[in-house]
Amino acid sequence: MRRLALAAMLGTLATACATPPLPREVSDAVDGARITLLPGQELIVNLDGNLGTGFRWNLTRNAEPVLKQVGEPTTQQRAAESRLAGAGGVTTFKFRAAAPGYAALTFSYRRPWETNIPPAKSVHFDIRVE
Repeated sequence: MRRLALAAMLGTLATACATPPLPREVSDAVDGARITLLPGQELIVNLDGNLGTGFRWNLTRNAEPVLKQVGEPTTQQRAAESRLAGAGGVTTFKFRAAAPGYAALTFSYRRPWETNIPPAKSVHFDIRVE
Protein backbone atom coordinates (compact mmCIF):
# COMPACT_ATOMS: atom_id res chain seq x y z
CA MET A 1 0.00 0.00 0.00
CA ARG A 2 2.79 2.40 0.90
CA ARG A 3 4.60 1.65 -2.35
CA LEU A 4 1.45 2.42 -4.31
CA ALA A 5 1.00 5.73 -2.51
CA LEU A 6 4.67 6.62 -3.08
CA ALA A 7 4.40 5.76 -6.77
CA ALA A 8 1.30 7.96 -7.10
CA MET A 9 3.05 10.88 -5.39
CA LEU A 10 6.12 10.54 -7.61
CA GLY A 11 3.91 10.44 -10.70
CA THR A 12 2.12 13.61 -9.61
CA LEU A 13 5.45 15.31 -8.90
CA ALA A 14 6.83 14.31 -12.32
CA THR A 15 3.74 15.71 -14.04
CA ALA A 16 3.99 18.98 -12.11
CA CYS A 17 7.67 19.35 -13.00
CA ALA A 18 6.96 18.68 -16.69
CA THR A 19 4.55 21.62 -16.93
CA PRO A 20 6.33 24.51 -18.68
CA PRO A 21 6.53 27.82 -16.81
CA LEU A 22 4.22 30.70 -17.66
CA PRO A 23 5.16 32.79 -20.71
CA ARG A 24 7.34 35.88 -20.16
CA GLU A 25 6.19 39.11 -21.84
CA VAL A 26 8.43 42.06 -22.70
CA SER A 27 8.09 45.19 -24.81
CA ASP A 28 10.27 47.78 -26.48
CA ALA A 29 9.98 49.80 -23.26
CA VAL A 30 12.62 47.49 -21.74
CA ASP A 31 15.11 47.69 -24.62
CA GLY A 32 18.44 46.19 -23.56
CA ALA A 33 16.90 43.93 -20.90
CA ARG A 34 18.51 40.67 -19.84
CA ILE A 35 15.90 37.94 -19.93
CA THR A 36 16.27 34.55 -18.25
CA LEU A 37 14.03 31.70 -19.37
CA LEU A 38 13.63 28.04 -18.53
CA PRO A 39 13.60 25.36 -21.25
CA GLY A 40 10.16 25.21 -22.86
CA GLN A 41 9.15 28.65 -21.58
CA GLU A 42 7.64 31.07 -24.10
CA LEU A 43 8.85 34.62 -24.65
CA ILE A 44 6.31 37.10 -26.04
CA VAL A 45 7.76 40.33 -27.44
CA ASN A 46 5.30 43.23 -27.97
CA LEU A 47 6.62 46.14 -30.04
CA ASP A 48 4.74 49.43 -30.53
CA GLY A 49 4.42 50.66 -34.09
CA ASN A 50 2.25 52.27 -36.72
CA LEU A 51 1.48 50.30 -39.89
CA GLY A 52 -0.11 53.34 -41.53
CA THR A 53 3.31 54.95 -41.91
CA GLY A 54 4.78 51.97 -43.76
CA PHE A 55 7.10 51.03 -40.89
CA ARG A 56 7.31 47.37 -39.86
CA TRP A 57 9.12 45.51 -37.09
CA ASN A 58 11.55 42.88 -38.37
CA LEU A 59 13.59 40.29 -36.57
CA THR A 60 17.14 41.21 -37.58
CA ARG A 61 19.07 38.89 -35.28
CA ASN A 62 17.46 35.70 -34.09
CA ALA A 63 18.59 33.76 -31.07
CA GLU A 64 18.65 30.26 -32.57
CA PRO A 65 19.30 27.60 -31.40
CA VAL A 66 18.61 29.00 -27.90
CA LEU A 67 15.20 30.39 -28.93
CA LYS A 68 12.91 29.13 -31.69
CA GLN A 69 10.36 31.48 -33.22
CA VAL A 70 6.78 30.23 -32.87
CA GLY A 71 4.63 31.13 -35.87
CA GLU A 72 4.62 34.44 -37.71
CA PRO A 73 4.49 37.85 -36.01
CA THR A 74 1.02 39.38 -35.64
CA THR A 75 0.02 43.05 -35.63
CA GLN A 76 -3.08 44.54 -34.03
CA GLN A 77 -4.31 48.10 -33.79
CA ARG A 78 -5.03 49.46 -30.35
CA ALA A 79 -8.78 49.23 -29.77
CA ALA A 80 -9.05 52.75 -28.35
CA GLU A 81 -7.47 54.24 -31.51
CA SER A 82 -8.78 51.87 -34.20
CA ARG A 83 -11.04 54.48 -35.83
CA LEU A 84 -8.32 57.11 -36.13
CA ALA A 85 -6.23 57.49 -39.29
CA GLY A 86 -2.62 56.54 -38.57
CA ALA A 87 -3.58 54.76 -35.37
CA GLY A 88 -0.82 52.87 -33.61
CA GLY A 89 -0.64 49.18 -32.97
CA VAL A 90 1.43 46.39 -31.49
CA THR A 91 3.43 43.75 -33.35
CA THR A 92 3.86 40.53 -31.38
CA PHE A 93 6.60 37.96 -31.85
CA LYS A 94 6.55 34.63 -29.99
CA PHE A 95 9.51 32.42 -29.17
CA ARG A 96 10.11 29.22 -27.19
CA ALA A 97 13.25 28.53 -25.15
CA ALA A 98 14.72 25.52 -26.93
CA ALA A 99 18.22 24.96 -25.57
CA PRO A 100 20.37 26.16 -22.68
CA GLY A 101 22.73 28.99 -23.54
CA TYR A 102 23.08 32.68 -24.29
CA ALA A 103 21.92 34.63 -27.35
CA ALA A 104 20.98 38.09 -28.55
CA LEU A 105 17.59 38.96 -30.02
CA THR A 106 17.38 42.15 -32.11
CA PHE A 107 14.49 43.83 -33.93
CA SER A 108 14.51 46.81 -36.30
CA TYR A 109 11.68 49.20 -37.16
CA ARG A 110 11.93 50.38 -40.75
CA ARG A 111 10.17 50.78 -44.05
CA PRO A 112 10.95 47.80 -46.29
CA TRP A 113 11.84 49.95 -49.32
CA GLU A 114 14.30 52.15 -47.40
CA THR A 115 17.23 49.74 -47.57
CA ASN A 116 20.01 52.36 -47.43
CA ILE A 117 18.67 54.17 -44.37
CA PRO A 118 19.29 53.08 -40.77
CA PRO A 119 16.18 51.82 -38.95
CA ALA A 120 14.02 54.39 -37.18
CA LYS A 121 14.28 52.26 -34.02
CA SER A 122 15.91 49.07 -32.90
CA VAL A 123 15.35 46.90 -29.85
CA HIS A 124 17.78 44.41 -28.36
CA PHE A 125 17.40 41.75 -25.66
CA ASP A 126 20.05 39.49 -24.14
CA ILE A 127 18.61 36.02 -23.64
CA ARG A 128 19.75 33.29 -21.27
CA VAL A 129 18.11 29.89 -21.11
CA GLU A 130 19.07 27.93 -17.98
